[in-house]
Amino acid sequence: MELAAKLQDIMNRWTLTAAPVQRKLGSLRTGFRHLDHAMGGMEPGELVVVAARPSIGLSLFLMQTALALAKTSRVLLASRCVRPDEVVPRLLAIESGIPLSRVGKRVLVASTEVPIVEEARLALARLDLWLLGGLFWEEVLQGCNSAGGARPTVVLYDSVRLHERRPGRKLRDMLRDSQRWTARERVATVVGVTLTHESQHIEPFHSPTLLDLGEAATVPDTLVFLDRPSFYDPSPAPIASTVSKALSVLIPRSCRGSNRGIQFDFEPEVPRFGLE
Repeated sequence: MELAAKLQDIMNRWTLTAAPVQRKLGSLRTGFRHLDHAMGGMEPGELVVVAARPSIGLSLFLMQTALALAKTSRVLLASRCVRPDEVVPRLLAIESGIPLSRVGKRVLVASTEVPIVEEARLALARLDLWLLGGLFWEEVLQGCNSAGGARPTVVLYDSVRLHERRPGRKLRDMLRDSQRWTARERVATVVGVTLTHESQHIEPFHSPTLLDLGEAATVPDTLVFLDRPSFYDPSPAPIASTVSKALSVLIPRSCRGSNRGIQFDFEPEVPRFGLE
């Protein structure tokens, strides 16, 4: 009985030690309430990496996050492949809820949709949001270093493609340089990483893991994986339900958050992810 009591006391103390710690949310919010609580929000000087396989919705996720952050902060959204004139219609669709197919082609129902899109356009004009396109990440950093006057509070980049035979080595060095720059300039930095199938470690149908990033997985303050299992599901069954189209967000590494997984509904007709 004495040994059992000692073991119970040890277990009780271990449970108290292992209990989740309530952390204060960072000052920068992504607009996704559950995601902010899971990752603990962001602070200036932190590096966040968001990794996903192609066509999962990484670009859309970064655009929607930039849109939310720009409502309270000065935000730079830079892209390697997407031009600013291609980003603006997508932001209008996200903000208005009107499908991109109609916003982009300006095929709107005059009595109902035109006022909504115009209101969204005015809302975007009031944001402190800068857009850059056709630049590599290193060029974005050089531009921020050489720019005079006001600098962004948050920088988001879409995206670095990981396809080397030794995944993570080059990305690790790049992220270390980014982390030093982020800490020195006190800028919150979000770097998107596209996990292509060209890497020998990345198989077509598995959810992203730390192994996919290799040594680079240890660098960021917070690491976020995006996954839509149904998108790469090899089974011929059709995707019908909203749940099957959901985006899974996994947080295996976070400096302040609770390191857990959450899900967002996906609205493909807009397209955008549902805000909880």
